[in-house]
Amino acid sequence: MSINRRQILRAAGQGIVAIGAQTGLGLSAALAADKEPEEEKKKSTLVSNVEEFGRGSTRVAVLLPNIDGPYRFAADAVLRGVMAAHATDGRGVRVKVVRIEDPAFPDASEVYRQMQRDRISMVIGPLIRSEVNGLSAIDQLPIPTLGLNLPDQGQQIPGNCTLFSLAVEFDGRSAARYAFAEAYQRVGSMRAPWALTISNTSELSQRSAAAFTEAWQANGGQVDQPIVRDVQTYDEMTQLLAGVRADVVFAALDAEVMRTIRPAFAASLPIYGTSQLNVGALPTVAKAELLAAPELDGVRVVEMPWQLQPDHPAVAAYTRSRRLPNLEMQRLYAFGIDAWRLSRALMKQADDGLTGTPFTLDGVTGQLYLDANQDPRVLRESVLGVYRQGILQPAYASGPGGYEQAPAGGSSPRRP
Repeated sequence: MSINRRQILRAAGQGIVAIGAQTGLGLSAALAADKEPEEEKKKSTLVSNVEEFGRGSTRVAVLLPNIDGPYRFAADAVLRGVMAAHATDGRGVRVKVVRIEDPAFPDASEVYRQMQRDRISMVIGPLIRSEVNGLSAIDQLPIPTLGLNLPDQGQQIPGNCTLFSLAVEFDGRSAARYAFAEAYQRVGSMRAPWALTISNTSELSQRSAAAFTEAWQANGGQVDQPIVRDVQTYDEMTQLLAGVRADVVFAALDAEVMRTIRPAFAASLPIYGTSQLNVGALPTVAKAELLAAPELDGVRVVEMPWQLQPDHPAVAAYTRSRRLPNLEMQRLYAFGIDAWRLSRALMKQADDGLTGTPFTLDGVTGQLYLDANQDPRVLRESVLGVYRQGILQPAYASGPGGYEQAPAGGSSPRRP
């Protein structure tokens, strides 16, 4: 019996439900407990029952969702990443895993009081957006905290809190900077380059398109009237593109839709997108050719080094978890690694009396930059990939320190 690529993707997606709107992580899907078959639950290899690990006088707490809730697989992937990073750089640090029972986190103040009694010196988490919202009731957190999400718009960010996330907005901005660098090279300084954004009616798609537009215009580019529609067919896309002139296209669409409508675009027109366009055919995936998507050749995709650059110095320092074959879980695993590394950097700053000093971290999720005096959010710059022979490969060769280098005559986007 032959198995085609669609069947492979469908099988890989069984038991997966969307949680992007709640987590705000910029992920298209993650495993949820209530969708896992009963026989698979019995074989579960989650590390959810871990309560403490490491030894030492310095104590760190990781705030994660309830192990019986719908986010247990996401929490498991993040915790695995934290543990992997701790194994590499955790000497002298004891970690306590604290579970949040209610996603609204109404007892945040009491949880922090208990962590103070436990002599916790650094907190990593919460993970879910609603849990981060729960921190807004506290004006000043009593323990330095690295939140793993962004709160809803309008929610207060407490003092003593830094925020790190995989929000789709960062990838939209990264795509705009890469696209502008390419478009500027093509059109020169005689006129401003034009971009067209295409999104569907989902919130995540529109958020990434809006972030692209904002960054594109900040660089001096012009934008055409955006297309916001649940396009499904080549003919429909061809009609929507009639009369449109653009130097680049940003497509906030998933890979299957893009495979269908790709022929509607001129072969020479640069198309950019986020990790939604990643079909899983990666240099880091064994037998990637089984998932190859030659229909997407030439399409540019912003992704994290963890997925695209196995030889990146930071990526090579950590082993991959064979328990997490799903791409979204691998992203959360990498997220956990960088969360630990960021927490260590913040703790070192405090020990050295340099709290608030801007710093950059060459992360497995991208180039990370924090200037807490200006913005409590960690800025993240993804790397650029391009489809060649159906495989998503790094667009630029890796340079010293893991920074991507533009090809001869080209230019990389500016760093944050």
